[in-house]
Formats: sequence, C-alpha cells, structure tokens
Amino acid sequence: MRDLKLKLLTGAALSCVFAQGAYAADLPTKAPVYTAQPSPLYNWTGFYAGGNVGYSWGRSEVTADSFTFGVFATGDENVSPKGIIGGLQAGYNWQSSRNWVWGLETDFQWSGQKDSVTRGGNFDVLTGGGEAVGTGSVTVESRLSWLGTVRGRIGYVAEGWPNILWYGTGGLAYGRVKTSASASATGTFTDNSNCEGGCPFSSALSSSGAKIQLGWALGAGVEAALANKWTWKIEYLYVDLGTASGTVPLSGTVCAPGCTAFAGTATYSNRMTDSIVRVGLNYRFGP
Repeated sequence: MRDLKLKLLTGAALSCVFAQGAYAADLPTKAPVYTAQPSPLYNWTGFYAGGNVGYSWGRSEVTADSFTFGVFATGDENVSPKGIIGGLQAGYNWQSSRNWVWGLETDFQWSGQKDSVTRGGNFDVLTGGGEAVGTGSVTVESRLSWLGTVRGRIGYVAEGWPNILWYGTGGLAYGRVKTSASASATGTFTDNSNCEGGCPFSSALSSSGAKIQLGWALGAGVEAALANKWTWKIEYLYVDLGTASGTVPLSGTVCAPGCTAFAGTATYSNRMTDSIVRVGLNYRFGP
C-alpha cells in the first residue's frame, strides 16, 4: 500500500513538471534588442592638397584712347572673357566640433579665358592739313592669363552626414589682366598742295598692356569624402579684380603712298570681374 501511494505521488509530480514545460514552450519568445551604433565621425582636421578644373566667364569693361583719323572714338567696350580654367590648391582644416570646420586655402589657376570685340565704320575727318575719307576697324581683346586666391573657409557638417562638408569661402584674389587693341584704316587723303584729287593711304597700329591686379573672391561649395583620405569638391567663386589701367606704347604705320612708321602712347582701363565653377580632388595628410 505504501509503495502504491509513492508511485501515485511521483506520477503526479512528473505530470506537473511536464505540464509546466509544455506551457513554457508555448509562451512567445522575445526578440533580442539591438542598439543602433552612431556613425563613425569623419575627421576633417589636417593639411590637404589637390587639383581642380572648371569653366570661367566674366565681364571686362575696356576704355581706350581714340586714335587713327578719329575713327575709333573713346568709349567703353563690354567684352566677355570665358574659357577653361584649372590649377592646384592646398590648405588646412580644423574641426572644432562635430558640426563646425574652419580652414584656410590657397590656389593658383592657369586660365584660357579671353574674348574680343571688333567695331568698324566709315570716316570723313579733317586731319594733317587736309581731308581723310575711308573705312576702318578696331579690335579690343581682354584676357585673364592666370589667377590666384588666398581664402578663409567656414564649413558645416550636418548630423548623420559626417563625411559631407558644406562651406562658404572668401578672401584675397590676384591675377594678370591683359588688354590689347589693334586698328586699321584705308582711304584717300586730299589737301591743296600735293594731294589734289586724293592720295591713297592706309594705316595700322597696335597696343597692348598687362597688369597684375589685386581684388577679392567670395563663394561657396560642398566637399565629400571618397575613400581613405581622398575627398572631392564642387565650388563656385565670384572674383573682382578691380580696374587695370595705365599708359602703354603705341606703334603703327601710315602709307600715303610712301610708308612712315610712327610711335606714341595710349591710355586704357579694364575693369575685370569673373565667375568660376570648378570641381576638385584633394588628399588629406595626417591621421
């Protein structure tokens, strides 16, 4: 009898254990909790250097002295120099916090930027004791030979995008502005002494001057990390080089019908402004 009670108690206990196990197996399993890890910070601090290429277009307001039989009157010519531009840049960035980057950059650009305008017309003027009648033309050319800047930069790194830098930039600009003019005229010259009825004549002259100008640059851009320490950027700059002016040699010939060379001087001014869009590639040194 005692053995029978023991068996019954043991069986009841085992039933409870298996029932609890089956109930536990039926309970829903809680999924593991994963904590999102913050994106690693890209370190913008350090020296960098690279190259760039782009396109530039500008406005050049040229004023020159009148010359040659009064055909080419003093006045403004609006020329639009444009062309490919490219060069090198180097600088330093300091990331003061997660979001703000301060920097200094210098660059030097070689420029194929130039444009010219030609005017022509008829003339009938009194000169040299007689009357000159004919046609003539003048060509004015403006060229930006090279350009450099030294600029500060201030950049912002948005939350969640640590490898993209949005920045504004501004500072000193300098460049070589070249201004050229050439003219030609043909016609007849009549006076009361030895050219009654008109003597044929022709004339040609040219003048050129170049100056290194100081001005300012202002712009904005975006720079992004590629891989390792390489970054790429796209940038816009507005450049104002002020007004280049001076007195330059003037030379030419007059043939009526014998040819005589002559030389003199001419004064000019050239106000140059420029817009540049360029893409660049940089390599950052350091850790």
